[in-house]
Amino acid sequence: MNQRYLIILLLCGIMVTNAYSQRRARKQYFYTVLGGGYHQANASPKGLNYVIERFNQTRNLVGDRAFQNIEQPTGFSAFLGGYGYLGNTAILLELRYGNAGVNLNATERPPSGPAIERDLRFNMHNIQVSFGLMGVSTENFGFGVAVAPDLGFHLINDKSGDAEVEIINNFTFSAAFSLPVHVLIGPIMLGIRPYYTLQLGTNDYTELNASLNPATYQRDPAEEQMSNLNYFGLEFRLGIVLGKRERR
Repeated sequence: MNQRYLIILLLCGIMVTNAYSQRRARKQYFYTVLGGGYHQANASPKGLNYVIERFNQTRNLVGDRAFQNIEQPTGFSAFLGGYGYLGNTAILLELRYGNAGVNLNATERPPSGPAIERDLRFNMHNIQVSFGLMGVSTENFGFGVAVAPDLGFHLINDKSGDAEVEIINNFTFSAAFSLPVHVLIGPIMLGIRPYYTLQLGTNDYTELNASLNPATYQRDPAEEQMSNLNYFGLEFRLGIVLGKRERR
């Protein structure tokens, strides 16, 4: 994933260099775009993975049917944004909702009785309001840098039984930084958005540990069960231009 980031950022740099040389010769516009995307977050919460590893270590698991560590949840997003010139400044304004998640599965064989299937669902939901500046904003290309407050909900549900049980429901507050790049082809916008999310605070997974590992959780260090959600991510975008205004 890191190599892909480097390749994409290099391509962005080449595109920016070519576009910037033509910036003054082009007309200046402001676009309103509605769209969606698919993204991958390189999130690896240390405290959560500690609890998962404790489950794997203390159970008699069937073959290789152990919980995998959470490392790269994926999901979809929706956004409404404005990009381009207002007055003499090229800006970026955007409202975005995103989610990312992963399913975890394990099969446990208790001392007596049949094997037990364990299913967990990890989910992140985020709402961001971004403001930034466009380093390049032409009729067909844009590149910017943005910062946003990030309001999120971090959920873990146990889907092992007949009914889904919510174990973790944490509110998170973060700062998100992004480098959105887009190309406009008629009314269609194609874009990529590398980003980094920095959580302000920590998440406590003690309750999850108590649910998954009731016989051992009280002996586990409290600090090992806590961590934040800081992560890089990459989003691929597709949008439709709702409005286009030429600066006069």
